[in-house]
Amino acid sequence: MDSCYTTLRSTYRKVSTKLDLKLKRLIQQSNWCKHSNRDIVINLSDRQLDNNTIAALGYGLSFATSNGTVNFVDIAKGFCNLKKYSDVSVEDINVCKGMMYGVLLNNSVPNCPSRFIHAFKNLKKDNSLHITKAEKSNTVVIMNKDDYVREMELLLEDMDTYLLVNRDPTEKVIAHFNKTLKTLWKGDKELISRLSSRSPSLPYMYGLIKKP
Repeated sequence: MDSCYTTLRSTYRKVSTKLDLKLKRLIQQSNWCKHSNRDIVINLSDRQLDNNTIAALGYGLSFATSNGTVNFVDIAKGFCNLKKYSDVSVEDINVCKGMMYGVLLNNSVPNCPSRFIHAFKNLKKDNSLHITKAEKSNTVVIMNKDDYVREMELLLEDMDTYLLVNRDPTEKVIAHFNKTLKTLWKGDKELISRLSSRSPSLPYMYGLIKKP
């Protein structure tokens, strides 16, 4: 009995190993791997990237998956803002609504392999990484977040370029902008309304890595 069990276990391991190798070869020969530009992926972090992760990143940071959840409330708010603040006609907005909701109500088909989705999720969970693109190129750079923060702090130490302020100057700047606008275009209320700044937000700083 023990001998039979040992033989079965040995056979199972051999078959399992053989099938795993076959699956890996099929994946490497698939169009998803063939069309992935792995040369644009540069890993400067301490994390070792597996083949699936590199292949997924090889499609660039602009590649979007269709497997995420859709927030219908946000979409509805977007159409409300479009109707309120834009010059687009109500008829055109309603046509866009019909097209958008018609597509969203249908069952979405994943536009990439599940192994890519899994790779993206694992990268997103890793808070020690910072993923960005290189300056003036589509190269994807993966680096340690601590290294990225350190480099950005060195840039901010340049007092000839940056100035430390004690409070948010946004309201003052926007008030001055809108006041100047009314002075320049006095009497044209429609134009002033279109050009006036509403609900502004502070810009944020980010750095692009020079391609190694």
